[in-house]
Amino acid sequence: MDRLNDLLLAGKIRAEHGLDAFLSEERGDTNFISMLIIIAIAVFLGGLFKAMGQNILDTVQNKVAQFVNGL
Repeated sequence: MDRLNDLLLAGKIRAEHGLDAFLSEERGDTNFISMLIIIAIAVFLGGLFKAMGQNILDTVQNKVAQFVNGL
C-alpha cells in the first residue's frame, strides 16, 4: 500500500508541476501576437501614407505645372 501511495503522490506532484508550468510559462506566443499587431499597424500606416503621399504629389505637380505654364 505504501508503494501505491508513493506512486499517487509522485503523480500528483508531477501533475501540479505541469499545471503550474502551463499557467506561468510563456513560450513566445505573446511575442508572436505582438509582432502580428505591429505588422498590421505598419501595413495600415504604409497604406495611409501612400494614399496621402499620392495626393500631395498630385497637388505639387499641379502647382509646378501652373508655375511653369505661367498661370
